[in-house]
Amino acid sequence: METPVQRCERIVAALEDLAAQEAASVAQGDFAAVQALHERTAPLVEFLSSVGSAAMAAGLRRRLIAVYELRHRSGEAVAQAMAQTRLELAQTQASQRRVARIAPAYIQHDARSPRLQVVG
Repeated sequence: METPVQRCERIVAALEDLAAQEAASVAQGDFAAVQALHERTAPLVEFLSSVGSAAMAAGLRRRLIAVYELRHRSGEAVAQAMAQTRLELAQTQASQRRVARIAPAYIQHDARSPRLQVVG
C-alpha cells in the first residue's frame, strides 16, 4: 500500500515531467499542447494542495518550488508570445485598412461591361 508521502513523491515527479513538457512545448510554440498539459496538471496541483504540509517532506517542497519556477518562466514566455501576436495582428489590421482605402484607385473597369443606353 502506498503511503501519503510516497503518493506525494509520485505526484511531484509527474508534475516535474509535465512542467518539462510544458517548457518544451512553449519553446516550440505548440500552444495547443501547453493547454492540454495545463489540463493534465490541474488535478495534480489540486491533490497536492488538499494534502497539506503534513505529508510533504522538505525535499518535496524544494522540488515543488523548482516546478513552480519552471512553470512561471513558461508562463512568461507564453505572455511574451501573446504580446508579439497581438502586435502582429494590429499591424496586419492597419495594413488591411490602408489597402481598403487605396484599392478603389486601382480597380480597372472592363470596357465590355454593360452600360445604360438611352434611345430616344
